[in-house]
Amino acid sequence: MRILQDFGAVAPSDEDVLKIGDEFYWLAEVEWLEVLNCQDATIQRLDALLHELSDGEQLVMEQDLPVLIERGQHKAEQHPGFSLLLYTLATAARVGGDADVHISNIMRRPSTGELVWSDPLFCTSSRRTTTHKHDVNSPSYRHHLS
Repeated sequence: MRILQDFGAVAPSDEDVLKIGDEFYWLAEVEWLEVLNCQDATIQRLDALLHELSDGEQLVMEQDLPVLIERGQHKAEQHPGFSLLLYTLATAARVGGDADVHISNIMRRPSTGELVWSDPLFCTSSRRTTTHKHDVNSPSYRHHLS
């Protein structure tokens, strides 16, 4: 997803379960993405790869993220066509929270055909959200992935 304008945290979350004030609603203007065609053979291969990556679990809990990160980096080397997508998941997982590893969280950027995560993390706290501002096209970000 490309963030066109990030307005940041705009209000405390109604779902701040622990009531400690560290969960917020974020507001951003983003580009429109396309839903994937799950009948497409490439998308079916990606779906199978995600299933392998997460041991068939859609939600990978935070304590299991180190294994997900390691697997994601290894799979990225084995599957160069999906490498940016897998490296992005590994990088996002380093932020913390739970990883939502499911084909329905991947969409296509119409302007380039690129596959992108639309919602890779679940239950991240506000102290970790500053990392969402990385420009994934910057040389420093790409160097961080290698």
